[in-house]
Amino acid sequence: MGDGLRTLRILTKDDSLLASAEAALSSMEGWELSHVSDADILLESPPCPGDLLLIDAWVGGQNAYELCRRLTGHTRCRTFLVVDLENDLAEPIARFCGATGVLNRPLTRGRLSDALANHTSAGPVLPASKRNAET
Repeated sequence: MGDGLRTLRILTKDDSLLASAEAALSSMEGWELSHVSDADILLESPPCPGDLLLIDAWVGGQNAYELCRRLTGHTRCRTFLVVDLENDLAEPIARFCGATGVLNRPLTRGRLSDALANHTSAGPVLPASKRNAET
């Protein structure tokens, strides 16, 4: 991407979450939104290190935590699971599965800005070819 923008990729099938992400991002300079409807797309074309990935915990057909674990080592960006506000167990499970953290529904500009400010860098890169390798 040569336009100097960073991309927020959101994996969701929920139109209201997508709309709230668009609204939250609309007033933030330097960011563009990319809607992803299938996790396999993320594996084929991983986000760049400066990008942000949001995985909807309600993504249909699969467990969002297992999906996050599957993406670890393939995506080189900050990754957040979007969960219900009252889901107190989501943060430690999401981190265990390789996520940077969680964002609560409804998605707002303030929550998104806080996430970006508090998590300024991508986690360590763990290439898929080196995972589970015997030493």
